[in-house]
Formats: sequence, structure tokens, C-alpha cells
Amino acid sequence: MREEVSGAPADVFPFGVIMWELLTCAHPYDEFELSFASDLENGVITGMRPTIPSDCPPLYAKLMSDCWDGLPQNRPSYREILHRLP
Repeated sequence: MREEVSGAPADVFPFGVIMWELLTCAHPYDEFELSFASDLENGVITGMRPTIPSDCPPLYAKLMSDCWDGLPQNRPSYREILHRLP
């Protein structure tokens, strides 16, 4: 992926993907035609995200979206995530 320091903000992105998987019981990114791993990498870098189902509770939809922010420094901390979950 992009050259950025790994750590909590970078780790929050996959947390959002795992939330999506738990809510949908599906594989993320299956909705996109991806031939190579680099297609997924480039897609994520350019803003490709799994579609959040319309019946997803708004609290979870917002949290997933925030975890997927394109700028790691804008993503919630795990402490914030803990406080936002019911």
C-alpha cells in the first residue's frame, strides 16, 4: 500500500472491514471485479470501499465509514471506537 507508518490508525482500517464482514457474512470487495491483488490495493488507495448495506444500523455504518477514512490521522482511535460501540 502507500508508504506510511504502520500503527493504530492503519490498523483501524481493517477493523472497519471486519465489522462489515460480521454484519454482512460476506467477503469484502467481492462486488468489484478484481483480477489481481494490485487491483485491490489500487482500489483501496483510490477510495474503493465495500458497500454498506442500507439496513445497517446508522451507528455501525458511520463507524465503518470513519474507520475507512482515506487519511489515517482522521480515523478514530481504538479508545474512541470502544466508546462509540453500544
